[in-house]
Amino acid sequence: WITAVCINQNDDFDKSSQVKQMTDIYKAATSVFAWLGPSGDDSDVAVDVLERIGEAVIKAGMVNLSREVMPCLKA
Repeated sequence: WITAVCINQNDDFDKSSQVKQMTDIYKAATSVFAWLGPSGDDSDVAVDVLERIGEAVIKAGMVNLSREVMPCLKA
């Protein structure tokens, strides 16, 4: 399901209908990839920093991302 392809961006009714389904679509997904467009104003630097912070938090055991702990991940 690709938002830019599956949702007619020029049709408000279609957008509204599709957006209502997004929770179920993302809950059922095994992987989600998001692309927000080309980087700008050093946004790639910010994303790199956030990625390193996330990796450090997981390695330090400060967060448990298992399905048992994260009910939103349950199918």
